[in-house]
Amino acid sequence: MALNISAAYPGQVSTTDPSGYPWGRPRNDIVVGAGNGFPLEEQWVSDVIGFEQALLSAASLTPSGTPDKVGASQYLDALRIVDRIERQKAQAQNWTERASFHNAGDSATPDGKLGLAWAPDLGVANPGGRYVLIGPSSTAGCNSWSTEDGTNWEFAGLLSAAEASNPCVAYGKIGGASGYLATYAAPVGYYTSTTGTAWGTNSATVPAAGAACYAPSLALWVIAGTSGAISTSPTGLPGSWTARSAPAGWVSNCGGAKRAIWTGANFIVLPLASYNKCLTSPDGVNWTERTMPTTGVWSGVAYSSTDSLVMATNLSNSAPSISADGGLTWTSAAGAGWFLGNDVAVQGSLWVVPTLIGNAGGILYSVDKGASWNRVTVGNHRVAVQGWNRIIVGENRFMIAHATGAANEVALSARAL
Repeated sequence: MALNISAAYPGQVSTTDPSGYPWGRPRNDIVVGAGNGFPLEEQWVSDVIGFEQALLSAASLTPSGTPDKVGASQYLDALRIVDRIERQKAQAQNWTERASFHNAGDSATPDGKLGLAWAPDLGVANPGGRYVLIGPSSTAGCNSWSTEDGTNWEFAGLLSAAEASNPCVAYGKIGGASGYLATYAAPVGYYTSTTGTAWGTNSATVPAAGAACYAPSLALWVIAGTSGAISTSPTGLPGSWTARSAPAGWVSNCGGAKRAIWTGANFIVLPLASYNKCLTSPDGVNWTERTMPTTGVWSGVAYSSTDSLVMATNLSNSAPSISADGGLTWTSAAGAGWFLGNDVAVQGSLWVVPTLIGNAGGILYSVDKGASWNRVTVGNHRVAVQGWNRIIVGENRFMIAHATGAANEVALSARAL
């Protein structure tokens, strides 16, 4: 709605510039005191103030109480935020590239669990990144593929003759060099690669079926796994791992580790079993259980430095959980439109979740910290009962992946503008 001043104040507006002011513009009294000038009147002042408040509301800003000025303008900030939100919506709604691949003579296990990682500095071509996917094979256990462009995938080798129960691959520093670390089902052994195309087996006792992540600011790897086991390493090399103690409640109830991330201030580990706790640590040594808003099977966790927010998704109809203090305290997001999330990733203020049910079509996205969600169809995936399985951010865009039974499939969003 907007006020039409020509209709509201006939005879008190100028209509001499219809191209510049098609609904008229304010004018002074033709003669002083004539009363035919534009009035200082409640409804048009409300129209202007209403626009200003609508702008702040759209940008989720609260008035500071201080008048705007050059260099300190909330209304200018709001315009920039609204523009960014609209560009993020466009990114979430456009999945412009697809790929389907499998090992020669083999096919992927239907709805098999996958691991995804992206390295910004291991590719050769511009912009220089490389994706890695590890996942199950119907005949050969756990395989690995890699790509620089997201669409042309090459088989990178068999990691294990056994299918990984919770495949995880993470990017970090391996002995000071950029590389990947992939976990394994057994408590002895894991895999590393500094290329993404060739892997080496490392014999070391680390948590089984681990969720791994790397903290650049600490130069520290963490692997959390079954029975609440946790190990850390400064290099990711054999002989450098140290076992750490987890709280007794976590050991008894976590059932293992589903996901692990580093926020820049804390490690956060999600349980594999249905549980109402997550685990946090500022240093990888001292670990504390944190209470989640609900008991559930947690599926993904991500941190946005733009929103200063951690979000954890679940495999139920419960809304996602959010934390504004790095995972220490949690509340439920409003979650309007929420629909069974398999994982979560974030770029800026754009949160994207692959949906659990295949015939739901693809992904959910939110630009308001999980308060509301919009669904986007990404391909016809009724052949995948559990929908898209994993999501990561790389090359300024999102990648989602799943195994259909015929092949592994990925889709890539448009790049952020």
